[in-house]
Amino acid sequence: MQGGYVTPSPVEYKGFMAPQGSIPSPCISVCSIDDATGFCRGCFRTTQEVAEWPYADDGWKAEVLKCLEERKAEDRRK
Repeated sequence: MQGGYVTPSPVEYKGFMAPQGSIPSPCISVCSIDDATGFCRGCFRTTQEVAEWPYADDGWKAEVLKCLEERKAEDRRK
């Protein structure tokens, strides 16, 4: 730590570097996939989105977060 600033550790995945902790995971530790939708019952992500999250850039994460809001709203309408 220099000057009170901690540099995030990068994650290397298939040659791609992404800082850890840039946009936090939406996981709420209710990890169960709904067979009908394919979404996690806790965070509404797909298994692919869960797997890619640690390696993705902030632009991708922001897009996924928008989708999650839509999925949650649809789920509440059921």
